Amino acid sequence: METKICKTCGQEKPLDEFSKTWRVRTKVPSHWCWHDSCKPCDSKRSYAHQRGEGAEVQKAYRESDAYKRSQKDGWLRLNYHKSLGWFEEQLAKQGGVCGICGKPEHRKTPKGQVKSLAVDHDHACCSGHRSCGNCVRGLICEECNHALGHVADKVEILESAISYLKQYKKV
Repeated sequence: METKICKTCGQEKPLDEFSKTWRVRTKVPSHWCWHDSCKPCDSKRSYAHQRGEGAEVQKAYRESDAYKRSQKDGWLRLNYHKSLGWFEEQLAKQGGVCGICGKPEHRKTPKGQVKSLAVDHDHACCSGHRSCGNCVRGLICEECNHALGHVADKVEILESAISYLKQYKKV
């Protein structure tokens, strides 16, 4: 049975007492390796980090506006190739309301905060949730976003729905 010495407690322990991780390297081949500390020592360090002084500082930072803005900026760049500056500019251009129905977003997050408008893009250009950035159309509310999704951005279906509604509209 292979063993390893934990760098934290200094005890020699069997390898199944250590976490295994896939180490990705650029100059040498990627390979499996063992953590330097055993699982109990890793657990103690993690618990201390989560409950110690650093935890309060981290919690305060995660609740700060700067952190939330940086997270939103990263998410927009990853999914739509747009920045938070673009989002705020587009929001101002649209007057803070949906580009389709003209109403502000009213749906709330599980924490009770009003959601921000969704970034709409043409799924014919980029299928899936991520966009190349060239096919971004604007900002829309969640209801309009779902409506477009259900008709798969097909203009014919929307035109047919309009004529159907007009046919049964009471004067």
